[in-house]
Amino acid sequence: MTDKDSLYRKLYNRSLPFFVWVIEQEPAPFIFKLHIQAMTLKELTITSVRQSIEVFLNPKQDKVSVQFFAKKKQFKVFVTIKQKADAVSFFERVFRMKELTIIDMKES
Repeated sequence: MTDKDSLYRKLYNRSLPFFVWVIEQEPAPFIFKLHIQAMTLKELTITSVRQSIEVFLNPKQDKVSVQFFAKKKQFKVFVTIKQKADAVSFFERVFRMKELTIIDMKES
């Protein structure tokens, strides 16, 4: 666990410019891991979570993988983005979000 008084926690932990700078220094592909809380799998579904993330991505290049962990009532979402500019844009949007708007398009 990171020390709450560490330099990282004091200066960078909630610093959007810092994380954008880090992304800009790294080579592609960019893999982001998100945690989304849900009370039950009935409240949200793997499909609705995946679709809600995909609206921010380039469907021809980027990928989303979603898993649900019942014990923690949590979705773990892995987002792989190939282009640096797309990764920065995605991160900036997600960083500012307080909640994820869930899109539930029924699969046919």
